[in-house]
Amino acid sequence: MPGQDDTDRLPELHNYAYKVMCTVSGFGATELGFRPAGSRAALDTATYLRDEMRRIGLEEVRIEQFPVVGWDFRGASLDVHSPEPWSAIASTYGGVVGTPPVGIRAEVVRAGSGRLQDFSRVDPSGKIVLLDWTFGDGAWVSFPVTEAASRGAVAAIVYSSANFAQAPGALNCHNSKLGESIPVVNVSKTDGERMAEILARGPMEATVRLNAALLPGATGNNVVGVVRGTTWPDQYVLVGSHLDAWFHGFIDNASGTGVLMAIAKSMVNSDERPRRTVVFVAHDAEEFGAVGTDFDFCLGSHWLITREHPDWAGKIAAYVNLDQVCCPNDRDFVVASTPDLSEFVEEACARIGPLAGYPGGFSFGVPPSVWTDAWPYATAGVSAIQNGWSESDFTEQIYHTQYDNADNFGRDKLPATVEVFRRLTLELASRPLLPYAFSSPLRDLAASLANLVPKPWAGFTTEGTENTEGIRVEKTLSFSVSSVPSVVSEEDAGNVQPHPEEEEAITRTRDLIERAVGEAERVERRLKEAEGLVAGADVQSRVSTLLMQAAGALNRNLLTLGGERGKSPTLHHEHYANDARALARALAALEAGDRMAAAAALEGVFSPKFGRNYSCTTYQSEFLQRLDPDRKDLNWGTDRLAACTDVYGEYTALASSDGDASWVLDSLERKHAAALKNFRSALLRVEGMARDLLGAFTQMDVFIGQAGIRSDR
Repeated sequence: MPGQDDTDRLPELHNYAYKVMCTVSGFGATELGFRPAGSRAALDTATYLRDEMRRIGLEEVRIEQFPVVGWDFRGASLDVHSPEPWSAIASTYGGVVGTPPVGIRAEVVRAGSGRLQDFSRVDPSGKIVLLDWTFGDGAWVSFPVTEAASRGAVAAIVYSSANFAQAPGALNCHNSKLGESIPVVNVSKTDGERMAEILARGPMEATVRLNAALLPGATGNNVVGVVRGTTWPDQYVLVGSHLDAWFHGFIDNASGTGVLMAIAKSMVNSDERPRRTVVFVAHDAEEFGAVGTDFDFCLGSHWLITREHPDWAGKIAAYVNLDQVCCPNDRDFVVASTPDLSEFVEEACARIGPLAGYPGGFSFGVPPSVWTDAWPYATAGVSAIQNGWSESDFTEQIYHTQYDNADNFGRDKLPATVEVFRRLTLELASRPLLPYAFSSPLRDLAASLANLVPKPWAGFTTEGTENTEGIRVEKTLSFSVSSVPSVVSEEDAGNVQPHPEEEEAITRTRDLIERAVGEAERVERRLKEAEGLVAGADVQSRVSTLLMQAAGALNRNLLTLGGERGKSPTLHHEHYANDARALARALAALEAGDRMAAAAALEGVFSPKFGRNYSCTTYQSEFLQRLDPDRKDLNWGTDRLAACTDVYGEYTALASSDGDASWVLDSLERKHAAALKNFRSALLRVEGMARDLLGAFTQMDVFIGQAGIRSDR
């Protein structure tokens, strides 16, 4: 393993990482913290990191600015006036607008979780609405708030009885997706439930105050520093974190930034420099930086790879993301990656050995999370690795609360975290040939297509546990067969077979993918045989360039954003296959005269989950418009976004026993045809990817033969 000569400096690195974490978490706009993009606190953080990168010896250090909608938050409060006076500390959600300085005083009414049935029992017009947001149906906080605003509410008070901010007295903050809506404050679970109990006995009056404002035309700041490669300086490995945060953000994400800086320091001080250039990036606006879109997060990473440095996409060997590391109760050390790097990650981690602070050992996931900076890189075609999180109560208790501080940081896990990601980065930056594996994800893709005929659907599969030199290695999510859970039972799915033309298209695409599997296996075998290759640096560079081209074709085209919330990673064809199957079941039920069965079948289409619980106005504005692939002004994710099949009206008509449903059959037939058309288009995209991969594999095969690459064994 390259870079082993600096292991005696590791304790110093751990202390340095922790010092950086403490400094970064100290920047904040209020006593509670907060350093959102566009704020003075975020700029101060970026300036500190720039100066620190220069101090430790990184090269080409700079701040790269990009446009954001900033947010200035200075504090919030809640004062209850009657039936008895008392006050509560409060927070809010990123991007929410403030109240007048005197606040908003009004009667408070309780509206449960803010669904249609809740508002059927209360009139919020001119009132402040108390909402219990639990994320139980997957709807973001913007859904119940928008529902309240559309009914005339003047402000909202939000608490969470489950899922978020469950620690005693915990406040909460996330990106709101609200923008110019009504003011919203949130209070702790204890205070929220106290208000609900008082309202159950009688009326209440309160004042909410929120000192917050949107800052259109603000600037985000990505901080970049470089360790120049000795052999292939024009090939890159990127290591990234994000510098913005809610509250103090010690774990999310001063922790990742501290580990990033420690890895950078170790490379500068090492006697053996990396052969590829390593670029260290602290991204801004990972948490929030836009309004009017579901994609108001990960803006700094998206800007860097698509606008600031789009030419890097074909030159980056891998992107390594560090976000929310060392969660206190994690048992497993989780590493997630794009499919092409999963085998490398498992093999490299198995060589590291047992991990202090992680009694469960390693576990692995595919693909990276949509909610981190790894995703914009992956969709740009860059192979990516990120730390993951095992099951713990951190998300429920501490995540995005004022308790995300040094007291709750898992410092015993820091040595292992620095070491694992230091070694992964060094290996990627110095291996003569990049360690991608294409045959495995392609086999899984072929299996997914095969499962559509005769079985139209298959859900998650989880591989078992295996032991590698005494280390527990567990796949938390297998990429095999499907990336999204089934909503169609196997029994029902078996009754809905594909049309002959769809079956022919599926078979054609599967055959092409299986041919690509064979070519990938052959190239991988030849490269494996030449593992200690005797070849010049220029030959190695050319082979790695071809490998990066193949990885780019795979990562750009394998996955899309679809599923229940429109932002779940899924294979392109599976999103449309699911909708087409559910629509076919609904049509069959209608033709049999079973209206309720047809409505139940439509629940299998991904979009109506929200429509069942909210008004058409809220459903349209908070779901369909924000996830419209044609609204490129709203979504950085549009070119990776599957189209939604909107059956809100049809579902509502069928679910109502006395509603007019005479028009539904014709409408569903049209939408079923559209879903099948989208399905065929998705298959064509998969075929295009397969042809690109076949071309790259052929070039590699020819070049390996012409270059006379041979093993020195």
